[in-house]
Amino acid sequence: MKANVAKFDRILRAIVGIVLLGIAVIYNPIIGLIGSIIAGILGIVLLGVAITGFCPMYTLIGFQTLKENKKSSRKSAVKKKKK
Repeated sequence: MKANVAKFDRILRAIVGIVLLGIAVIYNPIIGLIGSIIAGILGIVLLGVAITGFCPMYTLIGFQTLKENKKSSRKSAVKKKKK
């Protein structure tokens, strides 16, 4: 699993995940039991992505918010020139 989620994206997902878990734990009669279960599952998924830095959906659609490291791209460019 190669990381594909940038730092700002991970922080945002962590905040939203914590809020959703809080909603799930504090059972709210307005959203009901099913809503609390869905909020809990989404909160766990978002926190998992925030911790690992890998989003499977980004992989499926070929998208990433994490930019390549400039040093690693320079090294690969130098290796290409040597060949």
